[in-house]
Amino acid sequence: MAPNITPTSKPIILVVDDEQAILTAMANILQDDGHVVETTTKPELVLDLIGTLVPDLVFLDIFIPNANGIDLLALIKKEYPNQKVIIMSGYGNVSLAVDALKKGALDFVEKPFSIDDILNKISQYCPTHDNQYQLSATAPQHADLVGESYLFKELVNYIDRIVPLDNHVLMYGPRGIGKTHLARYMHAQKHDGKIFPNQDGSRGPLSFGLARDDRGGLHSEFCHPGPDEAIGVIRGPRDPELNQSKLTEISGLQNPTLAIDQSLFNQEGSIIIKQVESLTSAAQKKLLALLEAPTTKARVFCLTHKNLFGLTTQGHFNEDLFYSLNSTPIEIPSLNKRRFDIPLLVHHYLTAINKESGSSYTLSTEAIRFLRNHTWHEHCRELQQLLIAVTVDIKSSDQIITPTHLQPFLHEADHHLIEEQRFRGFSSLHEATLSFQKKFLLYQLKKNRYDLEQVSDVLSMGVVDLRNELQRLNILLSL
Repeated sequence: MAPNITPTSKPIILVVDDEQAILTAMANILQDDGHVVETTTKPELVLDLIGTLVPDLVFLDIFIPNANGIDLLALIKKEYPNQKVIIMSGYGNVSLAVDALKKGALDFVEKPFSIDDILNKISQYCPTHDNQYQLSATAPQHADLVGESYLFKELVNYIDRIVPLDNHVLMYGPRGIGKTHLARYMHAQKHDGKIFPNQDGSRGPLSFGLARDDRGGLHSEFCHPGPDEAIGVIRGPRDPELNQSKLTEISGLQNPTLAIDQSLFNQEGSIIIKQVESLTSAAQKKLLALLEAPTTKARVFCLTHKNLFGLTTQGHFNEDLFYSLNSTPIEIPSLNKRRFDIPLLVHHYLTAINKESGSSYTLSTEAIRFLRNHTWHEHCRELQQLLIAVTVDIKSSDQIITPTHLQPFLHEADHHLIEEQRFRGFSSLHEATLSFQKKFLLYQLKKNRYDLEQVSDVLSMGVVDLRNELQRLNILLSL
């Protein structure tokens, strides 16, 4: 069973050992000392637990039944290069512990160990005071894509293989994960990275998860849509030297009939269609015809946060179009599945915010830990918006951001999510109005013990009119 993750600023410790007595003892000791502790005797769960918990420190027994501690350490360091691991070894296994150090372990403790041994190691490698978070010196920094988790590296490797191709792309991923930005990145890479203007006027590729406006300034795609976005078509920057690398963006939600100049498909460049599932049936057929037309030269990226295969099997999406696009699928993992990328993304966004505002905001270690264990609903976009909102709210431009600064905004975001979930099921104002009226009348009936005369008095309407309303809303009374 996956652990229940709640945002916390306390150090998280994962202990892996085959002896339940050791796990129980360490859990009691560390919890009493103010740490969050997760334990397991099952080596096959370790990688998933690390990905879910993002622990500050892992204590790993070098000898585990049905597993080799050294091999497991190698797997951990492969998928999570910056994960801190301390090896626990029995008496006489010092040579193996040294071998583990060579393969990436941070330190080792020898069994039987004392309470002070464990607490000293945690104090040494997991500082708990409110200090500024420091990125690992070994953390890889990508010029265009930000991430170091195993899932992210696999995604980047896959993208590198398909960027040179002309295949149309179907891109999956939850809201706010950066599908549009990744499609822009792929376009820029294919066309020598000469499409997005930088602040100094030069042209270079767009950083994943960070949007720039036509002046090179930072902006939030979520909060500040451009003027062209209202009609569902956004054209990329134009340059006489770049006539062969045009970029057009279309919103299927705002432009469901695909009302665009079809000659765009006959030009070199890229067309990004967001929310492709929102296109009408006729528009889907039109898109399929354009993709299959021999004159089409543009590469088309279709983006969706829906289960398009499910919609296809239910008859809500054109089957031929789905299989035409799905020949080159890209699935972007959610931020909740690659929590190790959060410190790098925070650094990336704060660097941009500081550069734009002339500030020097930083995050404390506790704040980073808090963000790593938050459940993200809008993913990269939500993280970026949170940092923008917090830095606007803080008066001092060089202040260290702590969990105290973050919590009010995260609670507000959760409240908005509840409201969104409540209203998402309605497809029209009429449908929402009927739902409210029905719930309101049921509330009044229950409150007044289903006395129609009393309810009609409260609502200032006649009993006959009330009965008609109940019938219209399909509210049946057993009298």
